[in-house]
Amino acid sequence: MKEKPLQDIKNKEYLSIADACKLLGLSRWTIWRAIKKRELTAAKIGRTTIIQRTAIDKLFALQPLNTGPKEPAQHTFNADYCYTISQVLSLYTISEKALYDVIKRNNITKHKQGRISYVSKSEIDIILTNQLKR
Repeated sequence: MKEKPLQDIKNKEYLSIADACKLLGLSRWTIWRAIKKRELTAAKIGRTTIIQRTAIDKLFALQPLNTGPKEPAQHTFNADYCYTISQVLSLYTISEKALYDVIKRNNITKHKQGRISYVSKSEIDIILTNQLKR
């Protein structure tokens, strides 16, 4: 198969999978994964799949280049309004697995500082007090 000059591919409005691979320098499987994830739109005409050139341009407009590591988001956290996991276990005499199930089921946010995990006092008190009343 003859190599198409890159300039000819750049000027096309619609690209085949092979042309998109050459233009982007990616494998065909990477292109297919992007199509499957709906990151890249494509149309099938007969046995040929084509990608509109503007769809490739939009892909790069939506996903800017990562230039470095992201800074962690700053969360305001006050340990005075939280229990440690061990405090909850002893206060409510609940097993560790049951506590983690409650946390997961109720989408309670856990804050970690070093090796200690904290959960909101108000959320835990409401949920576990209601469960003990049953």
